[in-house]
Amino acid sequence: MTTTEKAFQKCQVSIYSNYRKFCQEIIELCEALNNDETDEAVYYLGEGGEFCLMDLVIGAHFHFTHWHRGMSSLEYAALSATGSIFNPRHSTLDDEDISACFVYDTLKELAESHHRNPK
Repeated sequence: MTTTEKAFQKCQVSIYSNYRKFCQEIIELCEALNNDETDEAVYYLGEGGEFCLMDLVIGAHFHFTHWHRGMSSLEYAALSATGSIFNPRHSTLDDEDISACFVYDTLKELAESHHRNPK
């Protein structure tokens, strides 16, 4: 199993349970994508599930665009990491991209919960 696959699996778990951990793990995933020798097929990891790897990166990127707490925040570091993989070129999250929207909405709920009860 590659570093990218391991990092993606971690993100698939933390997105439902721990906001700070997810932020750290999405950074690790993006670093792995930038460092591993991968082909395009890696972006389809998880396809057939709730989201594939690219949907995760896109949904997370738009989430962190709205939810970062300034340039010194962990969320901003995650935004920068996802931006190294995905460049929206001034676009917005497409409502028809159901899986990326699912990621965005899931992270929004997790962030709201985290900010009410930080751990």
